[in-house]
Amino acid sequence: RGGDLGWVTQGRMVDEFDSAAFAMSEGDISTPVKSVFGYHLIKNDGSQDQDTPQGDQVKQAKLSHILIRNEASPATLARGLELMDTVLARTLDSDMETAARDLELELVQTEPLLEVVRVAELGDASSHHIMEWAFGAEIGDVSAVMENDDCYSVIRVDETLPAGPAKFEDVPARIKRDWRYDEAKKMCQDTVAVVYADVEAGLSLENAAYKHGLEYDMPNKFSRGSRVPDLVNDDAAVGVAFSLKEAGDMVGPLDYKGGTVIMQLVSRDEPDQTQYNDQRDSIYDAVLTAKQQKTWELWFRALHDNSEIENNVITQRARRMY
Repeated sequence: RGGDLGWVTQGRMVDEFDSAAFAMSEGDISTPVKSVFGYHLIKNDGSQDQDTPQGDQVKQAKLSHILIRNEASPATLARGLELMDTVLARTLDSDMETAARDLELELVQTEPLLEVVRVAELGDASSHHIMEWAFGAEIGDVSAVMENDDCYSVIRVDETLPAGPAKFEDVPARIKRDWRYDEAKKMCQDTVAVVYADVEAGLSLENAAYKHGLEYDMPNKFSRGSRVPDLVNDDAAVGVAFSLKEAGDMVGPLDYKGGTVIMQLVSRDEPDQTQYNDQRDSIYDAVLTAKQQKTWELWFRALHDNSEIENNVITQRARRMY
């Protein structure tokens, strides 16, 4: 869409982007702006004051941008992996504190974590495999080099807490977080309910969003199995989207992981049965192979867990095996 971001409300973007965008005049193009997402070139296509459903006024800018994401080169990734192999070797030779100090790396200790949560200290990428290892380990155990899409890490289990009621002093922060989440969720529901009422009264979805200063977006076509950033990969929301049959069908307000949304079907492509028939055998073989591989992995993991293994060789090959 030519980089078009539509009307953006001040304070909605990350700080670096927001500060640059709302310091510009109409028609200006920024110098490169660095944020956690990469480097942006931003164009201001206009500005306005918008009334909110609560009766306040917020600043909005109509923006376009080009984003170049930060991506590590293969050489950088290789150096990072080599460094973490060194960390692991020195940790096993002495301890993690000494290894971090000698290599001038930061040692980070998390708060107690539940198995189902993401490890914030390891970035935004999935860390389920890391938590799975941690909850199967003993106090003092050190992991092999762990990897996700954001970083390499070596993990040590420092403490485990038994299941049971939380201590009172550990609860206030969690209650405050949950309360804020519930209030934000209620605000989303109330705001989108007002928008939906306007839509039911005959206003188009785009105009209703514009009227209330909310984001209206038309993502590229997506399939059931594809990543849908607008829906934060919420399987339930994607499932609801695919329940819409005819162009113009609408659902909402719908609560999902990212808030509350109204969805309208623009177009739908039915699956090509001919293409499926042509590929059915190869799909069957791929699924069968994947299930055989999973069965093998589960068997080998059980064998490994029930064996007494002492590994004194710290190499990439050993790391992959263990």
